[in-house]
Amino acid sequence: MHGLIAYDTGRPVGWCNAAPRYSFPGIQWLMGSGPDRGEKVGAIVRFVIASTHRGKGVASHLLNTDCNKFSEKGFEFAEAYPGNKPSSAAYDFPGPLSMYLQNGFTQYRDNDCYLV
Repeated sequence: MHGLIAYDTGRPVGWCNAAPRYSFPGIQWLMGSGPDRGEKVGAIVRFVIASTHRGKGVASHLLNTDCNKFSEKGFEFAEAYPGNKPSSAAYDFPGPLSMYLQNGFTQYRDNDCYLV
């Protein structure tokens, strides 16, 4: 697992699993091959936010920090895979599409279950 942990007064309140796209073989299987961007693509795949801190910007902060880390490492793009109409909060672990759009992402693919 990779990514960042958010803390509030010393207690963990959020986690985002993010790493180079090639670190997640399941993405290739689920989404197909990525755009022809070489290995300089970061993937943001999962958020876990404490119930006491949901809706307070923790996930957006983690998202922006991950994108900044990708940029520092020379990555050219970041991908995310929000659910396409998740059936419940349990299936919204990739984060909502609205969060990505508000943070500068654009949608370029829909595979019925996930948007990229």
